[in-house]
Amino acid sequence: MSTRVRAAAVLTTAVVTAAAIVVPVTSAVAAPPLTTAVDFDHDVRTIPAGAPFCAFPIERVLDGRLWTRTSTDDAGIVAREQRWVSAFSYTLRNPANGKELTSRLGGTVTTWFAADGSTRTVIAGNDLNFTQPGSGRLVGYVGRYVEMARPDGTVTIEMQTPNFADTVFPEVCAALA
Repeated sequence: MSTRVRAAAVLTTAVVTAAAIVVPVTSAVAAPPLTTAVDFDHDVRTIPAGAPFCAFPIERVLDGRLWTRTSTDDAGIVAREQRWVSAFSYTLRNPANGKELTSRLGGTVTTWFAADGSTRTVIAGNDLNFTQPGSGRLVGYVGRYVEMARPDGTVTIEMQTPNFADTVFPEVCAALA
């Protein structure tokens, strides 16, 4: 998994825990997709100090609804998972000084699971977009990002648009310090 996806995974830990267990599958999808929703109401998680994040602890706050659509193959194994949000905000804050950055989220994250154990993930839209009063856009994951992860751990970034940052933390940490 790439550094970018690892960082995004930490940012969305609550989202991932709501997802189905994933097992490599064939590409055939048999059963109708199952769509579920999880509501977050001021869901707070502390991200400890240290690399690759900030030198100080920060809090991540989720508010809104996460939708997940899971498609399975004939054997009931997950073949594709698509996630999106509605009325969703994502906040990072420094509890020591009260500074915070908030992003309204939109767009989709879709992952396909192959029989060989590889995955292909496409992030499209506004996955995270922090702005600052008086300066506008600070940093974010906006646009399109595509990566292929192989069973041996090899990750290839197939596409990354310019507004899709490698990591948000240098800018976020400076703004929250």
